[in-house]
Amino acid sequence: MNIFPKTKAVAALLLLLSLSTMAAPTVKLELGNNSFYQNETFLLQIRVEGAKEQPQNPVLPNAFRQSFNVQMLQPSRNNSTQVSIINGKMSKVVHNEWILRMNITPLKKGKQQIPSMTLNIDGTAFRTNPIDIFVKDAEKLEDLGFELELPNTPCYVGQPVMLTWNWYVGRSVDSFQFDLPVLDAPAFSCPDYQPDIPDDQQDNYLIFMLSDNRRGVARKQMATWKGMRVQKVSLSLPVIPLKAGTLAIPESAVAFAIEDRRRQPRNRSPFDDFFGPARSMKQVRLTAPAATLDVREVPQEGRPATFSGIIGPCRIEAQAEPRDVCVGDPIILTITLTGPSFLDNVRLPPLATLPELTDFKVSDEEPGMLKEKGKVFQCTLRATRADIAAIPSIAIPYLNPTSGRYEFAKSEAIPITVSNSTQVTLRDVEGMGAEPASPPAMELQAAGQGLAPNAEGAALLQPQRRSLRQWTHTAPWIAIVYVLPTLFVLLLGVTRLLALRNANPAALAARQAAAKADAALAAIAPNDGNGGEKVLDALRAFFGAKLNMPAGALVFKDIEQSLQKANAAPELANDVKRLFDVCEASRYGGAAFLPADLPSQARRLIDQLNRIL
Repeated sequence: MNIFPKTKAVAALLLLLSLSTMAAPTVKLELGNNSFYQNETFLLQIRVEGAKEQPQNPVLPNAFRQSFNVQMLQPSRNNSTQVSIINGKMSKVVHNEWILRMNITPLKKGKQQIPSMTLNIDGTAFRTNPIDIFVKDAEKLEDLGFELELPNTPCYVGQPVMLTWNWYVGRSVDSFQFDLPVLDAPAFSCPDYQPDIPDDQQDNYLIFMLSDNRRGVARKQMATWKGMRVQKVSLSLPVIPLKAGTLAIPESAVAFAIEDRRRQPRNRSPFDDFFGPARSMKQVRLTAPAATLDVREVPQEGRPATFSGIIGPCRIEAQAEPRDVCVGDPIILTITLTGPSFLDNVRLPPLATLPELTDFKVSDEEPGMLKEKGKVFQCTLRATRADIAAIPSIAIPYLNPTSGRYEFAKSEAIPITVSNSTQVTLRDVEGMGAEPASPPAMELQAAGQGLAPNAEGAALLQPQRRSLRQWTHTAPWIAIVYVLPTLFVLLLGVTRLLALRNANPAALAARQAAAKADAALAAIAPNDGNGGEKVLDALRAFFGAKLNMPAGALVFKDIEQSLQKANAAPELANDVKRLFDVCEASRYGGAAFLPADLPSQARRLIDQLNRIL
C-alpha cells in the first residue's frame, strides 16, 4: 500500500494552513504605563503587522473624545527582510509593520478606560482591546499659564482684529506646539502676518510652524505674572470677521514638555519625545477658554454709494501717464492705497461710477497688487473732449471704526493736455503726403470693338528660356545657396554650445540640482515612513551639486558658511537648519516627528535657495 500520496496531501494542507495564518494581520495596542496625571499628554501606539496597505486611522468613540484630547500623528512603516541559509537551503522572512500613533491627554481624573477602537485593514475590520488607566490629580503648574487677549471694543464686518495669545513660562520647557482652531473657523478669514523683527532683537523672538502650516512669530520678554517673574511669550495673529453677530472663538491650547518633578530620573523610553533631554519628562497642555467677539454690521446711515468695504483710515495717491494726449488716447491711471492693515481683500469702488470721472471712458480696474505697505491698482482712462485740463481729485470712501462714520481719502488732481484727434488717411500711413488734385476727366478708349482685337493667337507664343538671373529666384537655388549654409552654421553653433556645456560637469550639475531635487521630493508619498531620510538625501544632493561638495554625509554646519557668503536671510538659514534637524531626528524617532508637508516645505526652500546659490 502506497501512503506517500496521502502524506504529500497532508503536508500541502498543513503548508496552506500555515501560509493563511501568517498572512492574517495582527493588531497590538501599546502604552508606556497605566498611570498618568490629568492634562499630561502621553503617546499611544497601535502596531499592525502583515497589512498589505496602510491601515486607516482608528474610529474613535464619542465617549473617548469627551474624556480625552486626541491628536493623530503621522503613521510610520517598518520593513525588513531576513535571509538565512541552513544546510544549503535559503529561507526568507519579510517583516512588514505599520505603526499608528496618537497623542492623548486625559481631561478627567480617576479610573478611565481607553476603549476598543475599530481599524480597517485591507478591507477587514479589526478591533483593539480596551485598556484601563488611572489618572491622578494634575500637578499645580503655578508658574505656567496660557491666556487669550481680545480687543476691548466691538469691531465691524471686514475689519482686521488682532488676537494675542500670552504664554507665561516660569521653568524650562521643550517641544511646544500651538493649537489655534480659530484659524480654521469658517466665520473668520486669517491673512498671513509676519511681523518685522529688528536685526538687533533676533534673540527675542521665536519662529515656529503653526498647525495650518503657516509660520508663527512670537515675542519673548520678561514679565511679572501672578506675583512671579516669568518669561512672557506673545503670539499675535490677525483675523477678519466675515459676518455680524457674537462670533465664537474656540478654545485654544499650547502643548509642551516639562521636567516631571514628581518622578525620579529614569532612562529614556521609546515613548519619550526625541527632542527632549534625557531625563524624566512629561507632556502638558494648557488651554485658554473659549471666548466671543462682538461684530457689527457696517452702518447704513451716511453710507456712500461708492463704499467698497474699506475699514480704517487710508490714503491714496494717483499718477497718470502719458499726460499729453489726443481725444480717445489711453491714459494709464495708477492709484496707490495705503493705511489699513492687511490689504489682501481690499478693493476700490468701480471707478466708472465715480462722478469725478464722467468726462472719461474708464476701463475695469485690476484687482490690485500688494507692494511694500500699500496696494496698487491700475485702469485705463480715455478723454472724451479736448477741453479737459486735468484728471480731477478722486475720493475713495472708508469707514472710520473709532467714530463709526464714513470719511473720504482724496488724491491730488493731475493736470493733462488733451488735443483734438486728426483723421489719418491711407496716404498718411504710406508716407505719400496729401491727396493730389483730381486730373481732368478722360474718356476710356477701347482698343477695338469687343474682345477680339485684344486677343493673341497661339502662333504668337514663343518658347522661353530661363536666364541665370531667373534661376536665382527658384526654390532649388534658394535651398542650395541660403538654406543649407544656414543649417550648417546652426548645427555648428549647437555642437559648440553642447561642447562648452559638457566641458564643466560641476557647473552642469549645479544648474540641474534644483530640478533633480524637486523631482525627488515630489516622488515622496505622503505617508512614506522613510520620508525624512528621502528628504535629507534630496537636500544633500542639492547642496552637494550647488556647492561642489561630497553629498553623502552633508550636515548643516558644512553649508552654513556658504549660506552666509551668499547673503542668505537669517530666517532662510534657520529654516534650512530646522529642516536638517527634523530629517535627522526622523531617522531615530520615526515618522511621528515628521510634519505632513515636509517634502513641500523642502521644495519651497530649495526654490528660494536656487536663486541665491
